[in-house]
Amino acid sequence: MPDYFVPLDTLQFTRFHRMLNAKSIIINANLRYVDNNRKTLKSRYKTFDDFNTRFTVPQSQIDAILKEGEAQQIKPKDQAELKRTLPLLRIQLKALVARDLWDMDEYFQIMNETNHVVRKALEVLSH
Repeated sequence: MPDYFVPLDTLQFTRFHRMLNAKSIIINANLRYVDNNRKTLKSRYKTFDDFNTRFTVPQSQIDAILKEGEAQQIKPKDQAELKRTLPLLRIQLKALVARDLWDMDEYFQIMNETNHVVRKALEVLSH
């Protein structure tokens, strides 16, 4: 039994987000984005730290995912679900781009910035 129990947040990812992942829409959109922009991204962001500080997921990438989801009959239940989905989708996409430009360490560095279990562990360790 761990010294500190952190309950799993089963509501972190919306049904809409889970369906986009399950149909590989997010990963496929990311692969197309990186393949089409690799040279530009590598020249614009020389280091991971620079990328992590300055990169923002282009709205066109979000739009492409939403469009592909709709084509596959995957839509948010309502505007509230879409609004809850977008922040984590942007983090996931940024992490996937980092993984494809650098490695898994950079992927997890971005994903763990908002991971409540990792944040609690860092809080406990800092005391």
